[in-house]
Amino acid sequence: MRKRLWRRRFVGLILLAGLILGIYLAWRIWTRRRYEKAGGIYITTGGESFLEIEPRFLGKLKAREGNFVLSLYGSDRLYSRSVSCQFFRNRLYITQTEKYHPPIFRTFWWMPLNMKYICNLVLEPSKKNPGDWDLTDAQIIVREGGLRMFTYSHFWEFLKDSKSPKDFFERLGKGLRSREILCFSLDTPQKPIPGFLHRIDDPRIPEYFSRRLRGEDSEAIYEMIKEIAADHETDPYLKLHLIEQEAAYGDANKAQEMWNEWEKKNSPITDAYLEEFSQRAWQHVSGACLKKNHPEIKHYSDVFKPHLLDMRERKEWLLKFFKTDQLMFTPDPLVPPVLSSSYKGRGVANFLEMQVSAKTLRIMAILSLFRGEREESLKVLCGVYRIGQCLCSNHTLIDKLIGVAIRAIAAQGMQIYILNTCETGDDFEKAWHLLERVYNTPGQRTNYTDIIKGEYSLLCFPMNVSGRDMPNYLEAQTRSGVSDMKFELVRMALTAKYKLIRDNKFPGSEEEFKPFFQKGVPKDIFTEKDRLRFISHSRDEFYVYSVGPDKKDNKVAISYDPTNGTITPGDIFIRIPREREFPFPREGVRAKNAYELLDQFPNGLPADSFADTKGRPFSIVESTETSPVLVFSFGPDTDEADFKPFTKGITKGEGGIFEPVPTPPPPKDATYGRSLQWVMKSSHTPPKIPQAYIDQDRNGKLTKGDIPLRSSIDKKHPPPGYYTIEPMYDPTNGTVTEGDIFIEILKPGTRE
Repeated sequence: MRKRLWRRRFVGLILLAGLILGIYLAWRIWTRRRYEKAGGIYITTGGESFLEIEPRFLGKLKAREGNFVLSLYGSDRLYSRSVSCQFFRNRLYITQTEKYHPPIFRTFWWMPLNMKYICNLVLEPSKKNPGDWDLTDAQIIVREGGLRMFTYSHFWEFLKDSKSPKDFFERLGKGLRSREILCFSLDTPQKPIPGFLHRIDDPRIPEYFSRRLRGEDSEAIYEMIKEIAADHETDPYLKLHLIEQEAAYGDANKAQEMWNEWEKKNSPITDAYLEEFSQRAWQHVSGACLKKNHPEIKHYSDVFKPHLLDMRERKEWLLKFFKTDQLMFTPDPLVPPVLSSSYKGRGVANFLEMQVSAKTLRIMAILSLFRGEREESLKVLCGVYRIGQCLCSNHTLIDKLIGVAIRAIAAQGMQIYILNTCETGDDFEKAWHLLERVYNTPGQRTNYTDIIKGEYSLLCFPMNVSGRDMPNYLEAQTRSGVSDMKFELVRMALTAKYKLIRDNKFPGSEEEFKPFFQKGVPKDIFTEKDRLRFISHSRDEFYVYSVGPDKKDNKVAISYDPTNGTITPGDIFIRIPREREFPFPREGVRAKNAYELLDQFPNGLPADSFADTKGRPFSIVESTETSPVLVFSFGPDTDEADFKPFTKGITKGEGGIFEPVPTPPPPKDATYGRSLQWVMKSSHTPPKIPQAYIDQDRNGKLTKGDIPLRSSIDKKHPPPGYYTIEPMYDPTNGTVTEGDIFIEILKPGTRE
């Protein structure tokens, strides 16, 4: 009886276990369909890479091929990458781990044991596009061993925030165990990111992306994407890949037509990834069309190399470039070859060379106003501004920061032009037309927050980037915003001065800034909702301004100065006087000596941006019997120290080779004030040094003879009050080299 009872219990347990196992297997088989929908071939991170997920037995998932583009360090440091997938409660969890070799240039005892990038992603099925997956949460963790972790991370600050000894030791132990030095997560406002995994079940996708990730780029790749895109005509991402390859290896005009069709079909774009990806494809099309339609126009990186073109040739290049109404890009490939050991990324522009060239071109544009070359002057300034736009539309942060600086340089020159050359309504309308061509240039980045894009992969764009390895994006955004506001204020100043010329009064309301601003006064990006402001302190003085990075309205009582700090008190403003501060004549300046020149500019001359003394105006060299009056800038070598204010006691012949030049006495009723201290006495042609001086020739031998002043020997300074002007600055001798930037003032009654 007892044996029969135990037998029944045993059989019951077997049946119960079998029933439970059967229910579990049935549940697994039933849910397999949900797992299977996660399996497939996907385009990831906005089209930069791919991922193939394979469903396994009982709902397991495996990432067979592909990866996410996390960083652009290059595979010479990467030695391990793995991707794992899980499915739970209708969510897809993906983790990618990358391990890197330590950089060899670090000091040995600071070297980390390794560096890990761990990317954790949480995705949900897309409601908009069945088969796709939307990114709902993401986190990137950087872990690093060695003593550098404690030195360069926020580890100590993290410990100082502990509220109890238990909390302190818990955080200390966690930091030591995890070696977590950097962590940033998906911004809450960005959730979810639609179509992060874009499904295209085509077996050719892995081969196409694998070849491109390895750095292969050829006509064979072009033919491959043509076939793939033809079988998926409605897919927007594959179409962009085809457009990029068509621009590179096909017909530029056909690529332009394909882009126009794509844009018309997909506008408006609500997907942030698709929008960014489309902009990168458009840059390839724009560059190809510019190269085909204007083969004579070199890339700006070539134009601003100091050894290639002098300033006059660069000026002519800008005038040609401005006629195209296009931007010039250094486009990144849609699929970055991060698996190629030969790929080191593209070179970036040289900050010093381009900024110095931009300042030089601005000075040349202002000096040309002394000759009456008005339209050309503004076109050169607009061309400089457009170069800044080109750089700001690139994808590396340094390019964008250079572009921001160049745009600010050009805007300052535009301000001088608008307020001091335009005299009639027709002048203002022509100037407005040129500024609008720049303002409406296709392809430019108009949102100053876009400056954070491009430094990292598309996966990192919507994340909070911070930590020791991350640039200060807040400062970069602020500088970009300041540059934007300076240009907008130039447009407002033009409108205000136009209103003064037309109606003999400054604008009194936003409505009076029409007809130029049909949609109203531009917004002030340093406020949430307000527009740029204006104020009048008197009948003869009008101001347009932004509240500036401190976001406080100082009523233009304090001027924003970035040299005091990027985010400091002060408003960004333009003062608009009723009378022109620098009244450049339409036909150009005529003067036989410095006093006649200054008589036409009672407020002095515009500031020399290459002078050591802040705000110092352009300098003047007095005329002689053989040379006219010269107006000049000290040039990129900034050698203002070679000139010292005039002192008494100078006799003829003192100083050896530097002969005083007679200057006519000023008129009795002269009212030049402090401007006279910038009048210098010199000869136009640099004198030669006596034979007593020696130098080395090109072969290294010591020689004697007439050595030019620009030789490598020590320059002998002229007596106080005298300045020997150097030859015209020529960047082909080097970006920062000796040379002044000057213009000859024609004498009355003479022509060019």
